[in-house]
Amino acid sequence: MSQNILLGNVPVGQKFIFADDENKSKPDIWKVDDQTFDPDYTFFHSGLLDGYKHKSSPVIMVTDTPQPEPEPEDTYTILAGKKKDIITGTTWLEFDGKPDAEMRKALMSLHWGYSEVREQWYNRRRYPDYPKGIKVQDDGECDYSSERADRMERAAAKARMEASRRLKTADSMASGIPLGQPMMPDHYTYDRDARYRKRIHTNYQKSFEAQDRADDLAYKANASRRYQERRRKKIQTQTEVKPEQKPAKPDLTGDIKTESLDIKDIHVGDIILYRGRPMLVRKINKVTVNADLLNPHENLPSCLWKDQKCQLRFISGKLTPQEAGQLIT
Repeated sequence: MSQNILLGNVPVGQKFIFADDENKSKPDIWKVDDQTFDPDYTFFHSGLLDGYKHKSSPVIMVTDTPQPEPEPEDTYTILAGKKKDIITGTTWLEFDGKPDAEMRKALMSLHWGYSEVREQWYNRRRYPDYPKGIKVQDDGECDYSSERADRMERAAAKARMEASRRLKTADSMASGIPLGQPMMPDHYTYDRDARYRKRIHTNYQKSFEAQDRADDLAYKANASRRYQERRRKKIQTQTEVKPEQKPAKPDLTGDIKTESLDIKDIHVGDIILYRGRPMLVRKINKVTVNADLLNPHENLPSCLWKDQKCQLRFISGKLTPQEAGQLIT
């Protein structure tokens, strides 16, 4: 805002407030509309309101507050290439150079880990987040997971070699001590003998640990290969064009004449159609029937489920052995 001036000196189109409204929290802001319509009055408006006042009224001119400049877009400070593993879905980031400490901390806070084998960052989440300051460039797909089994097998072979070397060393050292040779605390060679025997024990222990590590790595390598095969078959099945579905098995019950039966019409040894399945009657009750479900894998009258109670309202009718054979084949 500027200093007080007279209303008659305010140019057309200029915004102003009256000096009496200066102390208000939200004074009304007006805009000069016409200074030539009347020699003593100035016409002004504000939105849908308008009015006029004597040109000698003190007013304060209002200047438009400058609009804040838009914040600059995030500019990246480091470039990273992104790859997606086709088997596991893990996202890999490869930087041109080593990220600074602040960027590494931001990556770890977003569940990124560092692989010393590949010297890359990885994230196993399906939709990972990226720290600010990184421009991600899509480098396509990769198949890093298929190399895990080979890497485990190489590590297992290395562990086996270490186990064999340690075992040979321990056997060679132990062969220098006669069987049953005790330690002699009073002899001047006692300390040296104790250290020698401790080295033998350490070599045996390291050999057994290396062998256990080799077995564990071999198991992981086999598990990784099995997992790769399953995942590849699943991906191949998803990408292949599915053949047309086979037609459903025709409902043979529609070709069989069925009718509602009374309990007096059913006899022991009859074949009834109960809930679409042929069953052999073995007992007649007052309102129910005990029957056996016929076995589809053997010839009649072999049964699969025996002594099942059947309600009369779900019995569709009687069947001949030929009709029952059509249903169970």
